[in-house]
Amino acid sequence: MRRELIIVLYHHIAEDGDPLTKQLGLATRPDAFEKHVRYFAQNFDFVSGSDLICGVLPPRPLLITFDDAYRSVLDVGAAILKNASAPSVFFINPATLTGATLPIDNVLSLAIEECGRKGVSAILNITDGGISSAVRRLRTSFRD
Repeated sequence: MRRELIIVLYHHIAEDGDPLTKQLGLATRPDAFEKHVRYFAQNFDFVSGSDLICGVLPPRPLLITFDDAYRSVLDVGAAILKNASAPSVFFINPATLTGATLPIDNVLSLAIEECGRKGVSAILNITDGGISSAVRRLRTSFRD
């Protein structure tokens, strides 16, 4: 019998007043996250990364994942997950943990908070395509 694995991805568990993330739309309020986890606990079977590797899945498998290594996941999310006995998987960029770099998304969020969209567009000399087009161009140039 084939089981459909559901993977739920979160980034940041916060009210999102932080200028580094406010413009990104990736925060989940702590009360909403807690409601999500309670719903998942009632309607699914939590699985861990080890369960996936072993290939042993319960009838209604659900995996909770986190991207970006925001501190809020440990400070806020961990307690909520622990109360529900819910395992999770973290995908972490080591460069952000060491402070060696700041993701371009966060830099642009801060810039927009401080200078506004028009100000950032002027600084980056963006005339067509807007901010999201500039983000794509910046990401591409950093990869090369």
